[in-house]
Amino acid sequence: MVSMAEIISYNPWWKDPAAIDDDAEIRELQKSRIKFVPELEHAIKYDFAPDNTVIYTMRGPRQVGKTTLLKIQIKKFLKGGVQPWNILYCPLDIADKRTEITDIIKTYMRISQTKRNKSRCYMFLDEASAVKDWQKSIKILVDGRKLHNCTIMATGSDAANIKRASEKLPNRRGRVGDNDYIDKIMRPMKFSEYVISQDEEIQDQWTESTWSSDGRRDILINLADGNIDRRIDKMMLHKETLDHLFERYMVTGGIPRIVNEMVGTGMISEETYKNYTDGIMGGWNALSKSQRLLKNFCRVIIENQSNSISWNHLSKKANIGIAKTSAEYAESLDDLFVLSVINRYKISDHASNMLKERKLYFQDPFFFHIFNGMGSDDGSFMTSLRYVENEENAGKMTEGIVADHLIRWLFAQSKNKHKFDHDNHLFYWRENGRKEVDFILNHDASAVIPIEVKFRNTINLREMGGMTRFLDRTGKSKGIIVSKHDLEEKRDYTIIPAPIFLLLL
Repeated sequence: MVSMAEIISYNPWWKDPAAIDDDAEIRELQKSRIKFVPELEHAIKYDFAPDNTVIYTMRGPRQVGKTTLLKIQIKKFLKGGVQPWNILYCPLDIADKRTEITDIIKTYMRISQTKRNKSRCYMFLDEASAVKDWQKSIKILVDGRKLHNCTIMATGSDAANIKRASEKLPNRRGRVGDNDYIDKIMRPMKFSEYVISQDEEIQDQWTESTWSSDGRRDILINLADGNIDRRIDKMMLHKETLDHLFERYMVTGGIPRIVNEMVGTGMISEETYKNYTDGIMGGWNALSKSQRLLKNFCRVIIENQSNSISWNHLSKKANIGIAKTSAEYAESLDDLFVLSVINRYKISDHASNMLKERKLYFQDPFFFHIFNGMGSDDGSFMTSLRYVENEENAGKMTEGIVADHLIRWLFAQSKNKHKFDHDNHLFYWRENGRKEVDFILNHDASAVIPIEVKFRNTINLREMGGMTRFLDRTGKSKGIIVSKHDLEEKRDYTIIPAPIFLLLL
């Protein structure tokens, strides 16, 4: 049973609004060497009509900063004049069962009723996925009209749990707007966020209106049409800095705590790798799956990084049984924000060819290094450094980073975010087992863009046969080549350095 004293301890602003400044997450953020505020902060609306109770969910990898984002919002509310008793924060991993969630919320609503004076209340239910069937408590309270004029944010690292739970609250989650979405996802920093969190000069240029989301989209579309925008030339002045930051991004990925550790100490400790490994394994154990087989599975993915592979072959190499098992493992790792699956493109259908092989990429470089460094005598950090020092490996890593950023760009551009599925928009293409294009970006029927990653010191034009063949087959006029250094307009494609390209996404 959760005591009232325990609830009060998590909401010290009820006694003193200034207490938010002493919150552990807020203090850690203030001490951080990087200044990162996720884009998601600006994508959540909290105020609605009194009869519109809104229930958000937010899922994402463990320790990516979900709790910190909640505390940032609470501080913003308090500094903006919201009454302290209108804000409830509760980590639900202190509750043993869902009935305790009901009791916590009922108690809060009762003791705060006169202090709130019928104004809107904001409930932050952190780690909701720690309690089985947590959504039933919310459903009971909504049906009993106990949550009038409330905005609720329920978070969790068990993405499958949060996703399933949200689906069990039909017609009870309120209205947020035609092109808004109620199930939020918090991911590690994109490369652009990574850069502006560490370089003030680039940050100043980034904040110019010409580099707004719409501005970057225009630059990308121009690239696909064979035109290098002058804004790219201006950003190229920072290429040496961007190259250095990209080399580090390939090691750290975008999880703020890891980036902060690297900036502060020049390395990532083995303890940090272990903590994040334990987080992934904890989510995996919750699915009642074998850790040993997971390691086998990820080992085979690493061995085949940037190559296509069938479910059947993957299962045999990993010794995990039938093809269906590989598909299930990949889906589970997608739910844990570890892997993404890219299917083969069928030109005639403008869609996935589900019968063919697929490619699997780690969603963040750090997750790749977690599995690649397992069992290494040199330690995870040194193993990661040596891995990306190899040009071929760095090219494969870049391909995975581009895959993740393209998925996120497509989601940001989507006009139907709650139904978004990257399987309908991002593919790879192959013909006759040899000619291949790394990515086919199918933003809409009129914007199919072939993208090839060639992250190396010298690009051999003879390797562009896949791009040329795809353009011939589809009638498209241009593609994009993501390079290491080159920026150039060619007849069939535009070449752009990877760090600059990633800034557009």
